[in-house]
Amino acid sequence: MAAAALLHIVTERAGCKADLGTVPGKPYSFALLLLVFLEEYLKMIETLRDGETISDRAAELREVLLCFHRAGLAPDRLRLLYSHIERDFPRFEAAGALLPMPSAVSLCHTMLATGLSSSGAVTVLLRSALREPLIHVVDDSQELRMLKTIEMLIRLDFLYTQEQLPPEVTEYLSVVRNLRFYDRELRRDTPLSYQMAFFLR
Repeated sequence: MAAAALLHIVTERAGCKADLGTVPGKPYSFALLLLVFLEEYLKMIETLRDGETISDRAAELREVLLCFHRAGLAPDRLRLLYSHIERDFPRFEAAGALLPMPSAVSLCHTMLATGLSSSGAVTVLLRSALREPLIHVVDDSQELRMLKTIEMLIRLDFLYTQEQLPPEVTEYLSVVRNLRFYDRELRRDTPLSYQMAFFLR
């Protein structure tokens, strides 16, 4: 069965049981399906399929990781997915298939937010992201929101990953930390905001 078909089945099942942690007992049949899927999927990810872009692969990997996260599963074999990103993404890019910044940031954000990550994979994705100058990222964009979350997660929760980052990535995250993010949906003229402003004077 093709990877897309397997992923559709898994995603469909996950949609029916979005919060598997709240299901009484353990959903063994769903967990088994995920593990079988992973074994089959690992056999077919070394190269890009016909018509598949590196952005498509990044989006697919993101969906796979989200399925495992929703199921509350983190099998050791997921390390092979992280190795795939660390090893094969630079090879794809060397062949001319560059990973766009939004795709790199989205996958990196998912990996760190779910705790399903490795320092090598995070480094590869951030190296892809930093190719696009931050001056081109608007201050209310979803990409900047995710980048600032990535920076905070690495600094606070992933100290080992932080220690492994190369200097250019560390510098990039330092710039991200100092950038201003403007949330247009956030109300600023509330009683609490006035109280906080008075308190901080």
